[in-house]
Amino acid sequence: AKNALAHALQSARHDCDLLREQYEEEQEAKAELQRAMSKANSEVAQWRTKYETDAIQRTEELEEAKYVVNVENTGCD
Repeated sequence: AKNALAHALQSARHDCDLLREQYEEEQEAKAELQRAMSKANSEVAQWRTKYETDAIQRTEELEEAKYVVNVENTGCD
């Protein structure tokens, strides 16, 4: 019985070590994914800002062109 308990304890310790190692690997993978997600979110924010800025600039250019066309059309009458 003593040998059986010693063997069961050794087996449980081994299982515990394996689970601890797996847990640590999962934690590392999680941290890596969080870093990648943070980087991706940062890139999304940069692209959003760029396109919003470009859209505002383009809208201003179109409004200016529209104004010029209206002035020219008014002058043609």
